[in-house]
Amino acid sequence: QCASHRNLTPIQLQAGPTALLPLLSKGLRQLTLTLLCLWFTVCLVYYGLALNTNGVGSNKYISFFILSAIEVPALLVLIVILRYQGRRPTLFFCMVATGVSTSLSAFIAWLDSTASADAGRKASIENAQLVVVMCGKFTSAAVFSVVYTYTPELLPTSIRASGLGVCVVISRLGAIVSPFVNSLGRSMPALPYVIFSILAFVSCVGMISWPETKDQGFPETIHDLHE
Repeated sequence: QCASHRNLTPIQLQAGPTALLPLLSKGLRQLTLTLLCLWFTVCLVYYGLALNTNGVGSNKYISFFILSAIEVPALLVLIVILRYQGRRPTLFFCMVATGVSTSLSAFIAWLDSTASADAGRKASIENAQLVVVMCGKFTSAAVFSVVYTYTPELLPTSIRASGLGVCVVISRLGAIVSPFVNSLGRSMPALPYVIFSILAFVSCVGMISWPETKDQGFPETIHDLHE
């Protein structure tokens, strides 16, 4: 075993669970935890809104098409914005907008659950719900793209790949949880949106201390990150 260990390259020696320890070091612990919270929230909200088309709008097929197609203009607008604005303000604004949209969705879902049997009023509420959820899907799709750009620029070169990998794994946990969160809406239609909005606003608080990386060099070490 000693002989085989001596024959390993430096990259192989850094592989495994110990390669993740720098992410929890004193200089990176806060950034790592806020990144993981953000990635979990982004994936949870994105897939939560995408999978909840049955409860949005008067026609679930049209709702599904609209909520899917809205991602195209979201990405096109984001490309233009990122050319002129920084990563942090763009991400912060989109995350706040997502939180506001899901908060309004929670309020409209509560109105829908307490509305009278009047068909006209119920249709109006459902259409309003579709518009608000569409805005939330627009901004959550934009956030999903920004984090893939912003995260590698935040992490030092020595742990960039492993750090991004951990973030992606945590985000998939959010995707796994999202159907179960949506199922809470069977008894309380507004509850999934309340959860989405709370997590979105909490993630916004975490990114306040992050540095701006637009037109900046990548940090090579943890020390470079704090300069």
